[in-house]
Amino acid sequence: RIKSGWAVAAVVEGSARSWRVASCVEVPLAPNEGKYSRFPFHPLIELADGEEASRQALAAVRSVSRRNIARLLEEIALIHAAGIVVGSLRPPESIGNPHIRVHAREGELFRTVVADVLEGLRVPSAFMLDKTVYAEAAKSSGLTETKLRSKLEASRSRDIKPWRAGQKLAALGGVRALSQQGGRER
Repeated sequence: RIKSGWAVAAVVEGSARSWRVASCVEVPLAPNEGKYSRFPFHPLIELADGEEASRQALAAVRSVSRRNIARLLEEIALIHAAGIVVGSLRPPESIGNPHIRVHAREGELFRTVVADVLEGLRVPSAFMLDKTVYAEAAKSSGLTETKLRSKLEASRSRDIKPWRAGQKLAALGGVRALSQQGGRER
């Protein structure tokens, strides 16, 4: 589950119909310091000469994201596919309001950096919208959404804390990725 500056990554093991959530971690996608580290396009609308600040923030985001996603994938060791759950796939240039457009550009940046790292490591991935991932995962699992929600609660390792919406959406991205890979594990 991608957010501005961080992601929740879930490892889902099993097949499209028989799976469990093995782990869930938060992964920083931006440095911890700097006013614009999580919002690298904001200098373009907040500063008279924001190009350099934006460029530096973008470089830092790309570096941190690549390093942290690659490190996570090394720790997982075996992964066949990834589901990248996002809030929107709307093209930023289609948004009229400059401030909202900047947020859309940042959303596009973070999801693209993650997808690029996965592609570079030859891990197939697909974007999924947080609004539809429950329905898609239920359909691919052959469950109703109500039964999927119950299974999601029952299938996670009790060691996974916190277990909030972001963790659940990340896990559902994994469930959906399993079905897109023909049921191969992880």
